[in-house]
Amino acid sequence: MINDRRITAEEVIRNISYLNQLTLEVTNACNLACEYCAYRDLYVNNNPKKDMYMTLDKVRPLFDYLSDLWSKEGIVEHLTYISFYGGEPLLNMPFIKDSVNYFNNTNNTRRFRVSIQ
Repeated sequence: MINDRRITAEEVIRNISYLNQLTLEVTNACNLACEYCAYRDLYVNNNPKKDMYMTLDKVRPLFDYLSDLWSKEGIVEHLTYISFYGGEPLLNMPFIKDSVNYFNNTNNTRRFRVSIQ
């Protein structure tokens, strides 16, 4: 028997309200050629995403939406992990700094832990 239960809008809002982790792909660029990297041989001289870098302007609508939702829901002191992921995320350090500052300045009822993967 197939479960055809539908997810409700209220469930989506509740899950976003209690979001435990937000992972952002900072860049696909990488300045290394690590032997263990799954993508290493795929991008030799042909990396179509090489120069793609996330900017705060691209994710600000998401950040603002989350901030508004969290303040409306009144969920105080919930811990959310923000993870920065990418080829080599430190190549886009301005975005990481801007994002952390933005979250710290717009979400005074939320606690954050930041990680870089």
